[in-house]
Amino acid sequence: VNLLRYGAEMQAFTVRLGQESARAAQQYRGLVATLQDSIDNLLIGPLSNLNFFEQQRLAEQQFEELAQAALEGSTEAMGALPEAGRRYLELTAQLYGNAGTSYDAAINRVIAVQEQAQRAAEQHANEQEQIAQHAANVGALYNQAIQAVAEAIADGTITSAEIERIRSAYDAVAAEAARMGPAGDLLVSELSG
Repeated sequence: VNLLRYGAEMQAFTVRLGQESARAAQQYRGLVATLQDSIDNLLIGPLSNLNFFEQQRLAEQQFEELAQAALEGSTEAMGALPEAGRRYLELTAQLYGNAGTSYDAAINRVIAVQEQAQRAAEQHANEQEQIAQHAANVGALYNQAIQAVAEAIADGTITSAEIERIRSAYDAVAAEAARMGPAGDLLVSELSG
């Protein structure tokens, strides 16, 4: 019994350790983003030692990098995209004016990318809502499966009908979990292991 308690305590400790490490990593990632924003503001803007042409090219490059990340699903990139687009357009307007073909191409690109990112964000939101609903369904089905097991062992004997009910309940959990994508696959793997 002491060995089991020790094992449970060690498991709880390692979980806490992992959570603290994940929290620290998140803080450092936040610092990386803050420092990168500071560098970007020094390279593009009134304090920059770069000329307008170099600043505009850098702003365009940063916008395109964020656009790629946003279209791949990065919520951070999606959040930074409007400011990067604005900065790119301001510098383009300073270089070429806001009535020329260069500015027209730049603004059309910024708008198109932001519309694509908006659609991607909407799609990701819909997917997450579906996963949340499936997770709730899995929870309810799992509870039913546990109840089937409890009822089966309550009288000390398990009939073939009860075994089939348990199997059917767990199959329902697995089927619903499969609709959750990778998170559901992990859950099914845990239930099977």
